[in-house]
Amino acid sequence: MVALHERTAHPGDTVIVGRVRDHAGAWVPGQVWIAGDSIAEVRYVRTDPDELTGVRAIDAGDGFVLPGAVDAHVHSLSHEGEGIAASTRSAAAGGVTTVVEMPFDNTAAPTGGAINTRDRLLAKQDLVAREAHVDVALLGTLAPHSNHDLEVSRHDQLH
Repeated sequence: MVALHERTAHPGDTVIVGRVRDHAGAWVPGQVWIAGDSIAEVRYVRTDPDELTGVRAIDAGDGFVLPGAVDAHVHSLSHEGEGIAASTRSAAAGGVTTVVEMPFDNTAAPTGGAINTRDRLLAKQDLVAREAHVDVALLGTLAPHSNHDLEVSRHDQLH
């Protein structure tokens, strides 16, 4: 049998070697293989990154290799001078790969205020598509007793 680290075919183009969490919850030596922008495989074996040829190898030493974090409460447009580009760039710098953007924008923001109409939601989707550096989930809100039609067609949704 060939050991995992001796395989010739790699499951991705980048590997991060460090300590990973195993199925029992212990931190063990391991590898996280990345293909494109997705995790392709996690291996529970330590290999010297210099021995891995034909791939980009990142040696995290004894550091923990973790997936990107999710920040579930972000206000990118609540105050003047803030924005989607700045908040998502900061998120990425801190290891956050997804933010959940709150629907209460400053009235001076490009979206025009609270995300409580279809037009404001679509405007914010467009802004996010142009400026975001990480994945963004958008929340909307409805005023009490409103009859707003917020149905967004599949065509209008971000991919």
